[in-house]
Amino acid sequence: MTETLEQNSPSTEDRAPRNTTRPNQKPQSRPTITKVLSLNTIHAQRVARRVSRKMSQACYTVQVHLPNIAGRHEELAPSLGEFSKLLIEPLEEFDKAINDEIERFEKLKSDNAIAENVDYSDPEQLQLGITSPGMMMFSTLLLKLDSLVSIIDTLWMSGVFDPNQRSKANYEWQQRLLKVSNRVIALGGTTNKKLNDVTASAPENELEGKDPAAESMPDPTEEEDEDEPEQPQKEVA
Repeated sequence: MTETLEQNSPSTEDRAPRNTTRPNQKPQSRPTITKVLSLNTIHAQRVARRVSRKMSQACYTVQVHLPNIAGRHEELAPSLGEFSKLLIEPLEEFDKAINDEIERFEKLKSDNAIAENVDYSDPEQLQLGITSPGMMMFSTLLLKLDSLVSIIDTLWMSGVFDPNQRSKANYEWQQRLLKVSNRVIALGGTTNKKLNDVTASAPENELEGKDPAAESMPDPTEEEDEDEPEQPQKEVA
């Protein structure tokens, strides 16, 4: 049965740069794409729960809010290219690596004449409001992680991988995407600080820094202990 990941209100950690919008000012209309992800594997579901909201806010801060503020503060102009590169590069590197791994394991399936694919007992759906190119890339990487884990599980179910190989591979790729995501989230925090420093003396700032889609995403503080990833067992010599 398909479930929808629980939607929660934003936590204080997700707050963007100081909102100095005037009380009577109408919020600006922003472009958004609504995307529903169907995630079958627990590893992709964990990543989605833990970092989707913070990733959305970080990407919005770097790719939307920073350029808007930089248009009125020339001292921020040099940061635009640098911060954009720091955001996109780790996502692109992960994309290339996981594409190579998917291709390698698909060949392994073919070499072993495996035509079947595993099904999952508890798929979940996550609705994302995409407000930046970086978040669009992240949503694609979540789907690729889900596909890779499914291939690994199929290889295990078919006897090609032993339990430890399966556990180690699934956990490794989950952690790799979490690591990349945390780099982007940290960059969002650095950008927030820079923007707050620059706009501290600008009480008439008219630009919102809060990602309008972030508050509809899962709150990582609600993660339960039993949802912790399985640690792969060390091989016995």
